[in-house]
Amino acid sequence: MARVAGMPPHGNSCEYQRKQDTMTDLPQAIWIHKCNGICYASWSENDAREPEYCVKYATAESLHGPWSEPRVLLEQDPARKLYATGHHNIVNVPGTDEWIITYHRFAYNPAGRWVGGDGCHREVVFAPLDYNPDGSLV
Repeated sequence: MARVAGMPPHGNSCEYQRKQDTMTDLPQAIWIHKCNGICYASWSENDAREPEYCVKYATAESLHGPWSEPRVLLEQDPARKLYATGHHNIVNVPGTDEWIITYHRFAYNPAGRWVGGDGCHREVVFAPLDYNPDGSLV
């Protein structure tokens, strides 16, 4: 379950909390960012060793929702040798319209997917993040 809390300027207390019923069953912390007036919440789902491990996101006009149905942002793609994509953050390059997503994944090993990795041996990737006119992420 997600909660929204306002923070005063000193940042050492919460002014209020409001439960977000539209985003439930979140197994890990969410990453929030805002672009072009749209709020984005994104999070990792499933276990890194599972083929379903991915990053999903939802959108809203405000942090208080309502939030859209979750969509997949990053997922494994064996054809492109991408495995265990997750644990990410999204940042704007200051002074630009450029956005970057940083995430980890298993390094590709030609000898096989799991060679040298048990879910804990990963590499960090920096990739461009684009926004479609409808606000969906590419």
